[in-house]
Amino acid sequence: MAASVTTLLFMVTARKATTVYVYGFPLPVNSKWSFANAFEYLVGVSATIAAHSLMQLLISVSRLFRKSPLIPSRNHAWLTFAEDQ
Repeated sequence: MAASVTTLLFMVTARKATTVYVYGFPLPVNSKWSFANAFEYLVGVSATIAAHSLMQLLISVSRLFRKSPLIPSRNHAWLTFAEDQ
């Protein structure tokens, strides 16, 4: 979960500004994650992964406090594996 949140924060706060000289003329170039559809997709995927990780953590902690098995059945184990993939 920490890696997912860190990735999300890096993607959202990433900005780059520089000046490119073309035939002696300065041309300012700015980049930001929201300038490209691919990066918007990556931010959305990172947010979804962070939310899924938080949900799995909360479910596991609640089962731990209730002293119930973390994986109650084989079908549940396969479902958790499939949704994680």
